[in-house]
Amino acid sequence: MVLSLIQLPLDQPFSDLSLPWAALVLLPHLRPLARYHVVPAVTDLLNHLLGQIEMEKLGKAGPVCGQQALSCLLTLIALAHLLSLVPYTTDLSALLLGDLYYTRLALGGLSEHRTHNALLELYQILHTNLSSNVAKIRLLTLRILTHFEAELPVQTEGEESVAVQPVFAVCLQAERVPATVQDYREKLLHLRKLRHDLALGCLPQGPPGTFQQVPLRYLIAMLFINFRSLWDPVIELLVSHARGMDNKSFWQVFYEHLETVAGLAEKELQRRGEDADEDSDDEDDDRSDSAGEAGCDVIRSGDVGVLFLEQAKLTSDPGERTDFTNFRSQLWRAMTHFPDCVEPRSRELSPLFLQFISNEYFPADLLVAPTQDLRKKKEGPVPEDAEMTGEEEEEDEEVEKEEVEAGERRQRKAPPKRAAAKQLIAHLKVFAKFTNPRSLYMESRLNELYHQLLCHQEQEIQKVALDCILTYKDPHILPYKENLQRLLDDKHFKEEIVHFNISEEGEVVDALHRNTLIPLLMRILFGRLRSKAGSKFQGKASASARSSIVLRFLGGCQAEELGMFIHLLLEPLGHHAQGSCVEAVERAVSQTDVAAVLPLGRQHSLLNVITVVIDKLGHLIQAHLPQVMQIVLCLNASISAILDQREQLKPGCINPLKNLRRLGVLRVLDFFEGFESYAFSAQELDGIFQAVVWPQVCRLPTESPYSPTPLLKLIHVWSKNARYFPLLAKQRPDHPECDILLNVFSLLSAKKISSTTIAMVLDIAESLITAPDFVATETAVELNVNGCVVPQPTEGAAVSADGLPLGSKLLLPHVSTVLAFFSDVVSNTERTKRKKNRTQVAKELSILSKISRFVNDKEQSSTLITLLLPYLHRGSNSQEMELDILATVQNLLRRCLDPSAFLAPLSKLFSIILDKLPRMALTKTFLTLSEREPSLGYITDVTAKLNAFDSRHLDEIYFDVRLVAFQDATRHIEAMAPLDMPYINTILHNIFYTYELSDMSLSDNATLCMMALITRVAALGPDEQTYKEVVQRTILEAVHKGLRSKADSVRHEYTTVLAWLVKTFPTKAEFRDLVQLTDYNDPESDFFEHMKHIQIHRRGRALRKLAKQLSDGVVVMSSRSLQSYIMPYTMTALFDPDMIKHEAMTSAGTEMVAAVCRRLTWSKYLYYLRQFIHTLQTGQSDQKLAVNLLVTVLEAFHFDHKTLSEEMVAAKAREAERAAAAAAAKSNNRDEITAASEDEEDAMETDSKAEAGDIPMETEDSDEEDDAVDAAKPKVCTENRAAVASGLPQNKTELEALIRNIHKSVQTNILPRLHSCLTAKVKQDDEHKSVKSKEFQEEEVVRIPLAFAMVKLLNTLPKHVMEANLPGILLKVCVLLRNRYEEVREVVRGTLVKIMETLGPRYMLYLLQEMQSVLNRGYQVHVLTYTVYQLLAALCPTLKTGQLDHCIPLLLEIFNNELFGDLSEEKEVKGIVSKLMEARHSKSMVSYELVAQYCGKKRITQLILPLKEILEASSSVKVCGKVGDVLRRMVLGLLANQGIDHQDILLLSHALVSQSLPLLTQRDRDKASALPPLDPRLPPPSCLLLPPTPTRGVRKAAVSSHTNMHVLVDAGLKLLYQSLRSGKVSSSEPAVLQMLDPFVPLLLECLNSMHVKVTTEALTTLTWLLRLSLPAVQQTSSQLNQQLFLLLNDYSKAGAARGENYQLVQSCFRCITVLVKSVKGSKISDIQLQVLLGYAEEDIYDQSRQATAFSLLKAILSRKLIVPEMEQLMSKVAKLAVSNGNTVVRMHCRQIYQKYLLDYPLGKKLRPHLEFVVAQLSYEHDTGRQVALEMLEYIFQTFPQDLLTQHSGLFLAPLALVMVNDDSAQCKRMAALDIKALLAKLDVTQHNSLYALVQTWMAAGKVGPPALLPHSGKVLCSRREGGS
Repeated sequence: MVLSLIQLPLDQPFSDLSLPWAALVLLPHLRPLARYHVVPAVTDLLNHLLGQIEMEKLGKAGPVCGQQALSCLLTLIALAHLLSLVPYTTDLSALLLGDLYYTRLALGGLSEHRTHNALLELYQILHTNLSSNVAKIRLLTLRILTHFEAELPVQTEGEESVAVQPVFAVCLQAERVPATVQDYREKLLHLRKLRHDLALGCLPQGPPGTFQQVPLRYLIAMLFINFRSLWDPVIELLVSHARGMDNKSFWQVFYEHLETVAGLAEKELQRRGEDADEDSDDEDDDRSDSAGEAGCDVIRSGDVGVLFLEQAKLTSDPGERTDFTNFRSQLWRAMTHFPDCVEPRSRELSPLFLQFISNEYFPADLLVAPTQDLRKKKEGPVPEDAEMTGEEEEEDEEVEKEEVEAGERRQRKAPPKRAAAKQLIAHLKVFAKFTNPRSLYMESRLNELYHQLLCHQEQEIQKVALDCILTYKDPHILPYKENLQRLLDDKHFKEEIVHFNISEEGEVVDALHRNTLIPLLMRILFGRLRSKAGSKFQGKASASARSSIVLRFLGGCQAEELGMFIHLLLEPLGHHAQGSCVEAVERAVSQTDVAAVLPLGRQHSLLNVITVVIDKLGHLIQAHLPQVMQIVLCLNASISAILDQREQLKPGCINPLKNLRRLGVLRVLDFFEGFESYAFSAQELDGIFQAVVWPQVCRLPTESPYSPTPLLKLIHVWSKNARYFPLLAKQRPDHPECDILLNVFSLLSAKKISSTTIAMVLDIAESLITAPDFVATETAVELNVNGCVVPQPTEGAAVSADGLPLGSKLLLPHVSTVLAFFSDVVSNTERTKRKKNRTQVAKELSILSKISRFVNDKEQSSTLITLLLPYLHRGSNSQEMELDILATVQNLLRRCLDPSAFLAPLSKLFSIILDKLPRMALTKTFLTLSEREPSLGYITDVTAKLNAFDSRHLDEIYFDVRLVAFQDATRHIEAMAPLDMPYINTILHNIFYTYELSDMSLSDNATLCMMALITRVAALGPDEQTYKEVVQRTILEAVHKGLRSKADSVRHEYTTVLAWLVKTFPTKAEFRDLVQLTDYNDPESDFFEHMKHIQIHRRGRALRKLAKQLSDGVVVMSSRSLQSYIMPYTMTALFDPDMIKHEAMTSAGTEMVAAVCRRLTWSKYLYYLRQFIHTLQTGQSDQKLAVNLLVTVLEAFHFDHKTLSEEMVAAKAREAERAAAAAAAKSNNRDEITAASEDEEDAMETDSKAEAGDIPMETEDSDEEDDAVDAAKPKVCTENRAAVASGLPQNKTELEALIRNIHKSVQTNILPRLHSCLTAKVKQDDEHKSVKSKEFQEEEVVRIPLAFAMVKLLNTLPKHVMEANLPGILLKVCVLLRNRYEEVREVVRGTLVKIMETLGPRYMLYLLQEMQSVLNRGYQVHVLTYTVYQLLAALCPTLKTGQLDHCIPLLLEIFNNELFGDLSEEKEVKGIVSKLMEARHSKSMVSYELVAQYCGKKRITQLILPLKEILEASSSVKVCGKVGDVLRRMVLGLLANQGIDHQDILLLSHALVSQSLPLLTQRDRDKASALPPLDPRLPPPSCLLLPPTPTRGVRKAAVSSHTNMHVLVDAGLKLLYQSLRSGKVSSSEPAVLQMLDPFVPLLLECLNSMHVKVTTEALTTLTWLLRLSLPAVQQTSSQLNQQLFLLLNDYSKAGAARGENYQLVQSCFRCITVLVKSVKGSKISDIQLQVLLGYAEEDIYDQSRQATAFSLLKAILSRKLIVPEMEQLMSKVAKLAVSNGNTVVRMHCRQIYQKYLLDYPLGKKLRPHLEFVVAQLSYEHDTGRQVALEMLEYIFQTFPQDLLTQHSGLFLAPLALVMVNDDSAQCKRMAALDIKALLAKLDVTQHNSLYALVQTWMAAGKVGPPALLPHSGKVLCSRREGGS
């Protein structure tokens, strides 16, 4: 099967060789293989392929397939049979085939085919391959030639026997080394062996000249390698061959390569300029070409065919891109090293050089080429628009640009200029080395070329051209060689041109040398002048400076030498300077040949140089100006002629031609502008028009609208000089459409015209109308213009021809066109409002004022007046603009249709125009009305008097005339029967103007006149239309503006007018609300009188009073009245600069704003909201005030559903009352009220729109919203008109629609502006930190309260609006917390607290997240924790249990960071604490308490869990102490938590004490289970393994996770105790007692704790539980008793009871006390009792432990426990009761001692105790005696009667002595009471015995003073009588 693929029919051509090729590849690898069948078939195929290759019938496929066939045969059979098959070809595939063949021959040792003769034969075929540009060809050729046995020359005797390599082997070694940075030195080692003297011994023997070319060819081939480091060494080797070889042999090889590469380089330079599109298609073309060759039709072969084509391409295409241009450059550079060998060969070299110039350089550098072909390429595709006519310039620029770009893509680009310049320099350097240039072939052409290149703009080319010229060794030039060379060096150019003085006075240039040197110098300087680029990085600046230096140098030349420069400049177009100007222009047009045009680049350069020369040397070349002008005109004419043949031109050259035409016209413009006195001849002027004007003037209306064309600029220059006006009148015969001004002014009617063009055309018109006629002088004569036609005024025109300047005459035919343009301009009000157009509009109006005197059309005059007057009505015009408009109106009034129609608008101007000059012009214009209409004289006369100025004084008002005029006007008005509206309007507007003068006398007279007018209007009872015209539209409009005036006097006058209006028309709708503010009986209560008062505080008081009345509902006013009359006073109080210092006015204004905004409708509220936002954004007032106002307005937002509903109800109620009142009124008044209501409704709907102009901000949105609300409202009936008029909806549907619109407006318009106000930068934000002020700036905090107001506003909006806008507000406020000023942070915190109080805890989590993300480093974290505490504390009053549950994780993270993180360490640094207020106090513990107070019961474990983890991880005592403190705070919070009951408290306490909290234990189990169990399959670790090397540092001891768990137990005990103590857990409930019972065993276990705090808390809790009747207490009493005594034994030792131990001992005593006292089943042994008494005996003397001891003693006494030590202890207690200085201690001791005496059976021991008590009656201190008396009293009251009777004698005598002898009255009184108590307990018998005893004392007279006897006797007698 495989063999069948190569058995092809020999009589048919090969179409597809891919399958045979694949078969030949596979055959050598098949097994088994019958060679006797395969070899013949392969041999036949190879023979047939070779035959087809020789006949050139196969392309790339033949050699590839043949090579594979030969390789297959070499594998199958011996070499001898293939001798006849050796191919001899230079193809790459054939070379591969030959190399393969000869390599097998060499390896096989067959030398008969590799003899020297065979080498000679094969060398003749392959010698050209040695200099091939393809490295593969060179390599294969050298490999083939190396296989031959070459015969080398025999070495002569005496030479060393050295093995000599043939030259082919040397070249092969060099070829095998790659030309890389690493290996090129090795390559050079081999190449140096090819030096001429060294290579001679390596050359094989042969005929002369046969092998001598081998080194030379190979070295030349080395220049193809694009590796710079090889070029110079290779050129040195080439020089050795040029010097050593025969010149003819060398030149034959060298010129062969020069000539070959010239053609290749020419093609390459052209190919570099081809378009990228063609390059991208090369690969596709190559593939398609390959597929079309014979043997390459592989479509049916599939993948095998594709593989075959790729192999063929790899084999045939070496894949190398040769730079032939660089190769030629290296060859020419090499020739500079052996010029003596090349100079005799000029016959071949010069044509080669000139061929390069003409074929390569000139097409590449058109600045040097003599001509350029602009025709289209014939072979290029014809564009669709090829047949376009010369009218193509009238088409759009965009379409033409697209055509040009398309043509440029189709045409080839010009060859690269830089590459051609490098080649030129390389060629010229060779000729610069020649020593005898005059003998060169074609020397004249070369010399001409040298001089031409000397003018080149590239200085490198100039340098080489100068070197070529210097080779002539002209004696007139050689002395200045160095000077000329320095002129071509940028480094020395300036210095040399200064020193190289060529003037006649200088000695640098010899006079004999000037004729030769100067032309050469001029060429050099001309080239330097044309140079655009500077040296290195100086660029255009250096080029401009150099051109200035050159021109200044030329200024010092002689006139004829300067003429030489001009001639050199104009040399390319010198033939146009012949003949007259008109003839030259016509000749230039007729001789224009598109195929041979002066290159466009040269023309462009010429025009640019002419510009510079005219600018710098214009005064020196006056004699050459006609020549320059003529050439420029011819150039313009030629360009226009070329453009007329546009269909024949390349598309790529159309734009350059247009640019040239533009430059040409600009050069003509420069002539007229620079040489105003130049004497233009008639021929020159005709030439200008023929070359420049006539070809383009008709295209002005189509070409100039977008930007002024050069021709329009030229006409503009002509219009600026009256000498050139005749040019504008020149007419082209038989071509009326070519009229210049007709085409210029037709631009004004273009649809789209740029402002620049309009300005230029209007400038032309202004120049024509203002310029006087030209007056000839000696230097400037009148122009003689052929065909000049001057238009004349028509009959009946407004002006006559006499005295009319030429410019005005030229403008007359076009006045109507200009006026039509002005009509359109003036009617475009939007354009005139823009600030950027003010200058242009002012200029247009100035022109209109000048041109208006030529107007004859009455209708057009009226139209213009109608359009111009609105300019004046809007005000804010400049004085010049007002004068121009008034002058125009005055001119037009004289020719308008009806002058009286303009009386009203002109009258209105008297209140608008305030400046003197415009007002005087207005008065003159007003007087023009009476000239046309005499009936208006009485109005114009009084107007002239009211505006009179005193001519005797400058700018002085004529007061006398004006005052008389006001008096006359007042009398005329008072006598007016019907209202004269024209007169009234004129007087009113003059009154308004008079108010603005702020003159008291004039203002008073004007006010009297106004009051008379108002009174007259009311008296005559005008119709509604007249009332609206006079009062509403004129007076009220002025009042509204006057109340907003900045001048106090103006406001006061308008306040007077308003008060008079209210008094005159109290029932009108406009003033009905204002009646409430007046009080004609008491001016002190009148609001308007207060607002005019000179005392500022009176005004503030009035505003504050009205604000309170509005807020309380005492005064009810409509929104319109509030906005129109009240708010102006308020805004003045707030924003008047004079009121800023009056704080009372500012505060009153703020209160008024709040009161008014709460009563406004939505549209008016929105108006003020926007106004205050704008005020804040623009900084029109103090920032703090602006923020306060904005916050006030936001807080007054009352457009929520509830408020609007209530207002609807109130409005309907008011309307019902008003309707009832209206029904009771008369019918005529009813109509008036209805009309007023309707008027109010209309005003209310449009009021906000009317006022919108007063604010410099847009209010269109509110208008749209009002319209939307109005559209949503159906028609309303009369009874609901008040609700509509007040802006309120009528029903629920309208209410919902209004609320939706309000929400939309707030969301889309208000909130973004508020956000921008809140986030606006302050001054310090843009300052660098190094210059920022370190002091607190108030502006940093003034905007912060705005955030709270915004939140309050958002709180009334839907939830999605809140969620969309709240994050930005909170983020901004949180960012401000980072401020380093404490004042700023305090304000921000206060704002945040208010925000959260408004929002509630629902947004607490989001706020915490924002704060944590913003405050995350340094001092900011301290601010975070402190702020969180402030927020929690502020929310506490409104918080409910569970509302903070979602925030608990984040809160704990913040708190724990401060308590246990890095922040806790920072708090110990004094530097931080002292500088930062927030760091001074730790609020996290308090915050923990707050969180515990309001957390849900399900979240309690989340509070404890982080603390437990901290306890588990920490071994610090300090940290554990903090955790304990936190838990203590948490316990307090939990006890205050209203959501947790006693059951939850007890369960939590039990879980903590028993350490069985569910979540905690579960986490412990999870941790234990997380550790993977040991794999039982693994063996135990070996004991022989060494432990790892210990690291530096001390290893920390392992910490048990239960080490600090006692802290949690302590917290549980505290919780239990505090809950019992506070009553949170009530012990009276049975259920609670059941839950408390299990605590007893737990508490007993806690008594065994090793932690004192736990034991102490357990004892404290037990003390409480022992009082309850719990079963566990009875069961464990003995165990508890024993445990308590053990604790006492451990902690009550001497010196041990200190610190925590002291608390434990005290608790232990308290517990024993309760145990002894309350637990009846407890048994105390005698030993234990002795121990207790011993402790008690010690403690009663220790003040800190006395309380415990007393309680214990009382408990023991209550149980009546008896031990021997009791008697002794009681004695001590008795003594302590008397002698201790503490009252409380004496009381406790007395109580204990009394209880002991009463309860214990003392028997005989009682008498000593009683004697002790009686003995204390004589104690030295009265406190002790009082204790004894109290004891006796207690004894007398409690002891049995028999005991008292028994010891009565013991008590009476001491008590009696106390009564008599004691110093203390208190003791005496107590003693008397005690005797009385004693006697009360004794019977009569005992009384008698005591009485007898007393009598005995009395009889003896020995007892006390006499006073005792009567008193004692009295007591005894009384008792005796009572007893009996």
